[in-house]
Amino acid sequence: MNLNCSRGLPIQLVRVKWKLRPLTVYAGVAAFVLLGCDRQEPIEAYRAPEQREERAESAPQPAREAEVAGQEVGKVAGDVSWAPPADWVEQPARPMRLASWKIGDLPEASEVIVSQLKAGGFGGTLDNVNRWRGMAGLLPLNSEAEIRSESMVVGSATATVYDFTGEGAGAKRVRVVMLPLPGSEMVTFFRLQGEVSKVEAQQKVFDAFVMGVRF
Repeated sequence: MNLNCSRGLPIQLVRVKWKLRPLTVYAGVAAFVLLGCDRQEPIEAYRAPEQREERAESAPQPAREAEVAGQEVGKVAGDVSWAPPADWVEQPARPMRLASWKIGDLPEASEVIVSQLKAGGFGGTLDNVNRWRGMAGLLPLNSEAEIRSESMVVGSATATVYDFTGEGAGAKRVRVVMLPLPGSEMVTFFRLQGEVSKVEAQQKVFDAFVMGVRF
């Protein structure tokens, strides 16, 4: 009779002819088998490498605005803080916005939107200007030489202001202030949009809101 142990070595068992009690013989054979088969290779401990969570940095997207949760009145968002007028109604958080407010009665209410992106991560000037012109119902420009803008001083920074007014009944107007933050790679966008008459009524309030921003 052959037994194969864990080390693969056959052990030959022979029929015992001594006149011993069967229980004694079998106990001795079993002990021999166990001692021979119980030899095992040393176990090597293995420690699994720790998995660390890594936050993927969101890649800048051309001609789009950063996605951050909406903010409460006067609360810091990113590198800037503000205090909107009391009659601006804060809207729920939405993708691609730091914060947004409705002004006036729905559905004709004008809207203020704040967003933020890393410099160089939002496309070229012409692409963005044509996107904003499209919101006002205007045709795209062919070159940057056709773009018209003005400047606005905000604290220690100088912002660029773009203003687009559509034509005809129910025309829209879009006013955008692009504020690069000093000492930062981030650019903050403030946009007022809505029907021409409503945006005109809110322009001074909107400009004062932007000029009151702190960073």
